[in-house]
Amino acid sequence: MEEKRCSPGLVTYNVMIGGFCKAGAVDEALKLNKSMTEKGFDPDAYTYNMLIDGFSREKRFREAKLMITEMCRAGLNPNHFAYTPLIDGFMKQGNMAEAFRVKEEMVARGIYLDNWGIIINFIVEITGKLIILRECISKYLKKNN
Repeated sequence: MEEKRCSPGLVTYNVMIGGFCKAGAVDEALKLNKSMTEKGFDPDAYTYNMLIDGFSREKRFREAKLMITEMCRAGLNPNHFAYTPLIDGFMKQGNMAEAFRVKEEMVARGIYLDNWGIIINFIVEITGKLIILRECISKYLKKNN
């Protein structure tokens, strides 16, 4: 782009960062974020939210949480778009304690989860697995009695 004397702006950088994150190339997105900052464009809430989502999809939760910290340092307030990918990722890993800890952090900041679907889907998934486990145990017990 720059070779053709077309300088990207914040929106262009955000679209590219979002694309890298969705494609699983979070490290490339992070490099682009650094380049953007070096050219005088400060990341906005959308930038951070895309990076948090990208890191969460890659199960790089420590880095996702670091993005929330950086977001706050930059004077931006994380919203449910920042926290939801972390909660979803921890739940998919089966780490309910950390998922609820993140949810409590949200609530402490005055942010409320507006997408209970991730929690409901997880509960339904776990319930289904418990039913299968119960059936396996029942068959095992019948077989060995």
